[in-house]
Amino acid sequence: LFHDNVLASMSYFDLGIDGESVYQAFTLGILVSLADTHEVTTNRESGTGRYDLCIIPHDQTKAGTIIEFKKYDTETEEPLDVLAAQALAQIKEKKYTTVMRARNINKIVKIGLAFNKKVMAWEFEVQEGDEVVRRGAYAD
Repeated sequence: LFHDNVLASMSYFDLGIDGESVYQAFTLGILVSLADTHEVTTNRESGTGRYDLCIIPHDQTKAGTIIEFKKYDTETEEPLDVLAAQALAQIKEKKYTTVMRARNINKIVKIGLAFNKKVMAWEFEVQEGDEVVRRGAYAD
């Protein structure tokens, strides 16, 4: 669904040099409708760094989500699936879930999303407490 929206709504020219900010703003715009049930924030400190996007439910029994974006780098030419895995690893390494833990959110979805213009890949995991209960990935 997300990829379909990107393909239908965004122009290749919109992405420009700093496509990461465009993807982040586009995603934030989609998520603004969650304001009644979630707090949606960007670029806030959590753990030992700053996450790109965080969706914190007001109801502690619901899942929270952390998203980290990675833009394709023409110099390193890392494949998108590798970049998505790196983004997910960054969420874990920098302990971005600290903000959720502080609010007693037990179920956390972590998503690493990589893109090159309108082509994307993502990797995710769902954590309940200290246990990962689901993993998955997608690549164009």
